[in-house]
Amino acid sequence: MPANYKGSFFKIPESNDQEVAHCDPREVLDALKPCNQLKILQVIQYPGNEFPVWMTEYTMLQNLIELYLIDCRKCTKIPPVDKLPFLGILCLKFFYNLRHLCNSGSTSGESGEDLTFPKLKEIELFEMPNLSSWCEGEVGNETSLVFPVLKSLDIINCPKLSAMPSAPLLENLSVKGNMTLQCIAIRLTKLQILSLGRHGGDVESENESLSFQPYESLQTLELSGYNSIVPIDTNEGEKPCVTPTNCLVLNLESCNFIFSSNIVVPNSLLWFWKCFTCLQCLYIKNCANLKYWPEKEFRSLNCLTVIWVMSCPNFLGSQQDLPSEKSINEALLPKIKDMTIIQCRNMIEIPKCSMSIQILQIIGCTKLEHLPEWLGSMVSLKEMTIRICDNLQSLPSSIGGLMSLENLKIWDCKNLEILPEEMEGLKALEVLKIRKCPKIRVLPEGLLQQLKNLDQLWIEDCPHLERHFKRFGKYRRLTSEIRIKKIGGDPVD
Repeated sequence: MPANYKGSFFKIPESNDQEVAHCDPREVLDALKPCNQLKILQVIQYPGNEFPVWMTEYTMLQNLIELYLIDCRKCTKIPPVDKLPFLGILCLKFFYNLRHLCNSGSTSGESGEDLTFPKLKEIELFEMPNLSSWCEGEVGNETSLVFPVLKSLDIINCPKLSAMPSAPLLENLSVKGNMTLQCIAIRLTKLQILSLGRHGGDVESENESLSFQPYESLQTLELSGYNSIVPIDTNEGEKPCVTPTNCLVLNLESCNFIFSSNIVVPNSLLWFWKCFTCLQCLYIKNCANLKYWPEKEFRSLNCLTVIWVMSCPNFLGSQQDLPSEKSINEALLPKIKDMTIIQCRNMIEIPKCSMSIQILQIIGCTKLEHLPEWLGSMVSLKEMTIRICDNLQSLPSSIGGLMSLENLKIWDCKNLEILPEEMEGLKALEVLKIRKCPKIRVLPEGLLQQLKNLDQLWIEDCPHLERHFKRFGKYRRLTSEIRIKKIGGDPVD
């Protein structure tokens, strides 16, 4: 074995071979004993009940920096990780029989002081249904374990764990599938990144409200699977206290509480949004209550630059029956740069966005038939993608007003037949990609005039259009200056 060997990766796959099936997995792994200078160790799909002796020896693991033990379902103990002086990353996944992280007596040194993980910065615990304590012998919601330099901690679907260790430098915490730990997590007010949510069959949290209050240091917040949320330490009937936060990123998934399904939005929802006046990026996914563009909820988000709406099954788009809200809508999200809507299959109208928008992506909105005429007034728009919009029939004639548009992608729009004649205004266009639009037969004259200015041209799975760009086609001569050309899936000289 080379002297500079620094890492080992062991994967023991399932086998139907009788000879292999009768092998003792512990003996197999024991025979693969690496050198004692090991720095990275990964063991995946180990079927044994116990790890081999060399994995419990301090001299073998003393230089270990990263340890990944994945899918060791039968193991009841892990190596003595608390004694490793250089261990920086610990990842444990799919341990179905592990009940504690550290063995009894392993957390105390010779003088009786607590022995901690001096270098451990990242821990990931995933799918460990019987993990009930950090150290053997501990009970209840307290632990003496200390992680002095821990920065990131992920606890995913470990429902029996009821205590949180001391970690004074912790910045990134993710807890899913454990309501008890989530109630502890929301009171750790020095975190920068916090992710909370249900996971895998966490029945306990289905009917419980999440008590929460943003705090100053928080920069990224992720919430998933909650039906209600209330301000922390607020009694029923009391007016919620709005606490502004410096949070920059908010990710909401399957959180129906956050939007009202009615036209009138109750104040009990608005307090949450008023806490995020500094928010820059908002990601919304699978929120069934989101029906119309939430104007009232978004009024306080004046710093928002990125918004993504994904897989919201009942989202229709702009609200049609409130003409009095028009002035509010025009001033909504004044700094938005990127608006992306993905797989909102019932959307019939794109929400009106600010003049500041630079990136617009509409993907998988299969009921959308037309793009609005106001789109042409988005003079700052640089990139537009329209993809998998099966019922889209036309682009607006105002599209020629997109004087800053550099990148236009039209993909998988099988019913789009004609592009508007008024495309001569696309003076800044550099990249044009049209793919899987079989009904488009020709390009309008205005767009043909801009071909000489393109840097890239892609025409694929558009048989009628492709033939005009191939040899002897009537558009062929117009593409001689284009640096990258791909027609029908093949590069073109």
